[in-house]
Amino acid sequence: MTAGTLFMIAKQSAEKWMDCDAPRLGAALAYYTLLSVAPLTILMVAICGVVFDKTIAERGLLDQVGNLLGPEEAATVKMLLDNTHHKGSGIVASITAVATLFLGASGMFVELRNALNVIWGVPRPLAGSIWTLITERVSSFLMVLGLAFLLLISLLMTTATTLFESYFSEALPLHAGRWEEIVNLSVSLFAIATLCALIFRYVPDAKIAARDVGVGAMVTAVLFSAGKLLLAFYIGTAGIRSTYGAAGSVIAFVVWVYYSAQIFLFGATFTRVYADTVGTHAVREGMPK
Repeated sequence: MTAGTLFMIAKQSAEKWMDCDAPRLGAALAYYTLLSVAPLTILMVAICGVVFDKTIAERGLLDQVGNLLGPEEAATVKMLLDNTHHKGSGIVASITAVATLFLGASGMFVELRNALNVIWGVPRPLAGSIWTLITERVSSFLMVLGLAFLLLISLLMTTATTLFESYFSEALPLHAGRWEEIVNLSVSLFAIATLCALIFRYVPDAKIAARDVGVGAMVTAVLFSAGKLLLAFYIGTAGIRSTYGAAGSVIAFVVWVYYSAQIFLFGATFTRVYADTVGTHAVREGMPK
């Protein structure tokens, strides 16, 4: 793919990004993420706690959030997590807690699917039955299980990365800190690109070829990594936390999610344009090739 073709795809992606009303989609996604982040975290920690100790699983998840968003956003997630733990006891309280966690954690994925369906031009279904609603929520819950599995892999990769850093810092002349930066950046880009590829491929209600999502996922990972630094600088200099007082951390988290969603949605539109121009043309569910 030439530089001219890449520029053309980027230009068309920006136009489609605007046509899809991405700012509105990102705002909705940020809202549902705020509502879902605490129950989603609780479920992921509970699932990972089957393999690891719950404390280790929670600390590992918050470490990943810190690496991805920043330490202050990780502290906000922990605050939301602590405030969401249910104190009730008994069967009724337990069932209510599980139902609340299930609905809350799946809300973000439902909105994410809706946003990607808009980008891929999947028509909105007519008013569905209760069974359709249930299957939609169940499929979203399966995505929660998938994220928990990725967290398990991430915890294992963190252990392997630590061993890798200790070995190469002694075997090779580069300073240990330099090796740590290189390894962390590589692992971060790989993890973000893999997660984006899985989301682009399996979340929308469209049949998308595996080779179409690779380039878009990598572009999204690079933009996300660069945008993370810019967003951290903006949030740090805009005085959001000091301006809004006690709610400042939550507001800053929502701002971070909103702008990150814009990067993600641009990556999704890039993937769509790439598939339509130089990749395999996507086939929507229920429509002939």
